[in-house]
Amino acid sequence: MGKNGKRVETFPDAMFDGDISQILGSLAPGGFWQKDRYYAQCPLHQDHDWSFSYEKNNRSWRCQSGCGGGDIVALAVRLWSCGIEAALDRMEGLLGGRAHHIVRSYPYVDADGKFLYEVLRYEPKAFCARRPSTWYWTLEETPRVPYRLPEVIAAKEVLILEGEKDCETARMWGFVATTNAEGGGRWKGEFATYFRGKRIHIVSDADETGRGHARQVAGTLVPVARSVKLIELIGAKDLTEWIERGGTRDQLFELFAKADSLTPEDVAGWWQPNPRLRLARGGESLLSAKWVTVPESANGNRTKED
Repeated sequence: MGKNGKRVETFPDAMFDGDISQILGSLAPGGFWQKDRYYAQCPLHQDHDWSFSYEKNNRSWRCQSGCGGGDIVALAVRLWSCGIEAALDRMEGLLGGRAHHIVRSYPYVDADGKFLYEVLRYEPKAFCARRPSTWYWTLEETPRVPYRLPEVIAAKEVLILEGEKDCETARMWGFVATTNAEGGGRWKGEFATYFRGKRIHIVSDADETGRGHARQVAGTLVPVARSVKLIELIGAKDLTEWIERGGTRDQLFELFAKADSLTPEDVAGWWQPNPRLRLARGGESLLSAKWVTVPESANGNRTKED
């Protein structure tokens, strides 16, 4: 992050929640979180009343004893009696040079295309969700929707993955692809209404959380969709990694062509809002013959497709 006006303007809004928590622990030590608010003794005066609070929702702090308030940069400037640039340097130093930075944003819109919220992807890998109107950094009661919902509604065939990055990878191959915000296990049962009568293809992440999540998705959609197929890609954690290791579009089509459609009997008990699943892998298949796996690539090569 270069030393310029843009850095000063965007630093508070671009910060990752975990970085903010770490910095708060240094600026106002000894505090505690209660839901989305951090309480501590105010570092700006001799405080015995825990007057200081920081609210994650709007990323601002205030002191009930009259010291004022503002964003975390304003707190650092006052506490250290320095300029903004110097405060930013010292704050980044508190993170050991490992401050997260935004590399991609994924917007979520409703069926009419109205913007609801967005998921931010950071490097090192981390995620935050925020909703508009001077950016509230929690979604709270914001209605959740599948990613790229208008495309889902218009399509007859939809690919469902875990994570926005994989969806954008699939879209480069011409698929209509979707996911849910906030990670594995956060699929909503009410999403099923958007997939009624469609052909659904699900790619599971190759880990315990991913498999449990894929089962949740399938369990909600089999009763309403025209067909639901579920696969896992051997040799890679997810679709993006599988493609990087040589997987091709034709191979993906072939995998789904070989997979059987799931039946209501197959998915009985799969939809659980808070599942505790421990799935063991045996041989080259998982759960049943209807879960298809594939080697890293058909020919063993790791060439990147054009």
